[in-house]
Amino acid sequence: MDGRTGIDLLLERGKLRVDELVALARELFASGAVAHEPIPGTETARVHIGAKPDAAWAFLAMEATHNVRCALDQLAWRLVEIDGGTPGRHTCFPIADKAEGYGAALKNALRGASQAHRDAVRGLMPYRTGDDRFPDLQDVDNTYKHRLMIPAVVSSTGLEMRVSLEGVEQLAFRVNIPGGGALTDGQVVVTPAPFEAGGGDGELPPMRIDHGVTVEVAFHLPHLGRTISVERLYECVHGIAEAIEPLVADVA
Repeated sequence: MDGRTGIDLLLERGKLRVDELVALARELFASGAVAHEPIPGTETARVHIGAKPDAAWAFLAMEATHNVRCALDQLAWRLVEIDGGTPGRHTCFPIADKAEGYGAALKNALRGASQAHRDAVRGLMPYRTGDDRFPDLQDVDNTYKHRLMIPAVVSSTGLEMRVSLEGVEQLAFRVNIPGGGALTDGQVVVTPAPFEAGGGDGELPPMRIDHGVTVEVAFHLPHLGRTISVERLYECVHGIAEAIEPLVADVA
């Protein structure tokens, strides 16, 4: 298979699978399967989970991430080929945890590729302190390949805050809390009491901040102590495909 055809097919397959996953997660929440019941007199609520992600969702995540990872490695192979080099077992698209030492890894992984193409790959900053979509995708792919078939779970991710002025909502945003774990039906979670200020004879208008627990479908990577949400996987798959397009165009 010549040119970019194989790379494109892998990327499209990856995007298709993650799109399916996002649609399933959104349907789950839209159905009302996950709800919170405030516990009177406390700053807590009880979580009710009427339905859970199907075990097959893990295969969608596995296919999505692995197809994109394969596309990256095939891109590396083609870059070396078109630049007149000889790709081999060392050839791959290098992804790292940090920028330090990345140059040496890049030089080895793309041995035989032109300096221009090595510079273009380095410009993508595919490491944790750069564009962390690359290492996030690799973490999920490696977990499925080498460790466990991690299931999708309903996970606590932080708090949603809704700010109202004079009784009219002005702003809503989320505060993510790293390390949120899987939620179980009936679990009690913390929901801070509303905060109120202003009004009366003061100069500030009445302001109120309401809080709510945010949840999402996610995959826990226990050996890394990290959680990757379905929405984050979507960002990784689609974002990486877009980021590498100029390089993919070069191998057409």
